[in-house]
Amino acid sequence: MMLFAAAAMAFVSCQKNEIAPEYEQTILTFTSSNPETKTEWNGSTIVWSAKDKIRVACLLGQAWQNNNGDVTGTAKAKLYQSNGLPEDKQAEAKFTVPTNFNEANFTGKTSKFYAIYPDAATDVDFTAPNAVVTIPSTQSVAGDTFDKNADLLWGKSEQVAGFPTEAVSMYWTRLVAHADITLKGLGAGEKVNSVVLTAQDGLALVGKFNVDITTGEVSSNTPQNTVTVNCTDLTVDETGEASFWACINPCTITSLDIVVDTDAATYTISKTGFEREFLQNKRNTLPINMAEADRVPKETGEEGGDVDAKYYVKVTEAPEDWSGTYVLVCESTNEVMKGPEGTNKYCEAVSVTISNNTISSTSLDDACVITVAKVSGGNYCLSANEKYIGMPKDGTDLSFSDSLQDTGYYWSFNLNSQKNVIISNTTYTERVLARSSTTNTKRFTAYKSYKAVQLYRLQD
Repeated sequence: MMLFAAAAMAFVSCQKNEIAPEYEQTILTFTSSNPETKTEWNGSTIVWSAKDKIRVACLLGQAWQNNNGDVTGTAKAKLYQSNGLPEDKQAEAKFTVPTNFNEANFTGKTSKFYAIYPDAATDVDFTAPNAVVTIPSTQSVAGDTFDKNADLLWGKSEQVAGFPTEAVSMYWTRLVAHADITLKGLGAGEKVNSVVLTAQDGLALVGKFNVDITTGEVSSNTPQNTVTVNCTDLTVDETGEASFWACINPCTITSLDIVVDTDAATYTISKTGFEREFLQNKRNTLPINMAEADRVPKETGEEGGDVDAKYYVKVTEAPEDWSGTYVLVCESTNEVMKGPEGTNKYCEAVSVTISNNTISSTSLDDACVITVAKVSGGNYCLSANEKYIGMPKDGTDLSFSDSLQDTGYYWSFNLNSQKNVIISNTTYTERVLARSSTTNTKRFTAYKSYKAVQLYRLQD
């Protein structure tokens, strides 16, 4: 297994409160300038990206650590989350990790630190030494790089005596294989929306895996043999080629079904009778000839040309600014929220066709389109079907207005690790704009208990 040196991490205590807690806050700082351990391809090397985060666990002597100090019995250890990197493509990455380690507890003991990147790949708590990590089955790529949220890394430090007061070396191993795939024989000038790759049955291509955090050894947990890659700004060149990346579990593929969705057609082909090994921590190139694929053109207009359809693509990474044009979807019921109508105090849930995390505008009623705009305090307002959406009081009812109101009309947005969106009312903070938890109650309104929902954003 290849290890590549990362830089050192320094530890400094935060300023104490007047009355020190039992475990005071301590900040761990990780720095790295080694290009081989970074997480975004820029065309010639791999670099760290803005907002990158890691999680770090501590083994103190023979005891794992959590918020209560030494882990005992059946308690779980903790992977502490770092703050995000403030800058993009920086020469030296520096992660700061807030913890609550008690320095006195380190006296006379040795410690080692273990890390997982990215932070969203694993949960906060784990049953040491086994952490469950996820290689996402849906990945989003923009330009000539892979999805950094799928680039799984494992790190470990050297052994440290006592509480670290100087730099501590951290070594990293990349756990995934990078697949750099070139599709050949597509229609020149077509825009690629998504690519679905399905390998032979039983292959652990993506999904959940167990990682022994002390050794980096990986084993299957709940694997999947299909990965969907949503593409942004990917256009087939004049020779009929288009290239994209995917991060997968190192494996050997012997058959592959490929479905390519473009703005003009859907291509489907199956490849068998080959054997291709995808190596860990390698850029594995794979050309795929689509010339003999089954090509199904999309709807045509009266003049015989392609319909000028627009597409909404699932949001899988929280943007800095949520302003934009969306549809609110419940994938588990294949429904989308329709804007307010009549005297209803809710928004109707209507059926929608979702293909590879993409929704065509031709399958939507115009009333389903949501506009999100920033308002004061970093919050947002929502409007659909020419009405602003708010809440008149604490309860499930929604209210609608021709003009933006203050109380109850401001919302906040968050994206959880399952890529579900949480749209919370800022006045009635326990209320979330979501789909009813009851299957037969086909409505979106303000709930405390609900079916998970997702946002799909209009692509430029």
